[in-house]
Amino acid sequence: MKYIEIEAENKTGNILKLIFENINIEKYFYYIKDEEIHGDTPKNRYVNCFKEIISGKELKEFIDNNLEYYMIFLTMFAFVNKEEVVGIYDLESFEKSKSDLAFICWDVTNIIICFKEKSFFNGVRNNLVKNKIKFKDLKEEDVKSLKF
Repeated sequence: MKYIEIEAENKTGNILKLIFENINIEKYFYYIKDEEIHGDTPKNRYVNCFKEIISGKELKEFIDNNLEYYMIFLTMFAFVNKEEVVGIYDLESFEKSKSDLAFICWDVTNIIICFKEKSFFNGVRNNLVKNKIKFKDLKEEDVKSLKF
């Protein structure tokens, strides 16, 4: 498995688009465990933008709408098959699951992504470099106590 820690800026934007652009996120279903996202204008207030399980198409539509938002918390997992969606609580349960990706954002600026799928990892890493987003690769010992 591969792990990345991202230093996100403490401001509104479309960080999910910068991270996931040009990646085939539509092939997955996403289990949204935890979420608090706010729009940047009084007309665009978003809190709990997503249902508990969303399609990749729904996630892509949200990202492609180019909405500016403030992502306070977001914990999500990517599964190829909707029927395989299960609760994940820590790194061990993630490793045992059929999820290819674990994404956790807390307090706006802290993001850790865990990857089982190498092309997913390479695509995200390339996007971070291209978009000049600060990140560092982590080792398993850096994330072994991670709770989702």
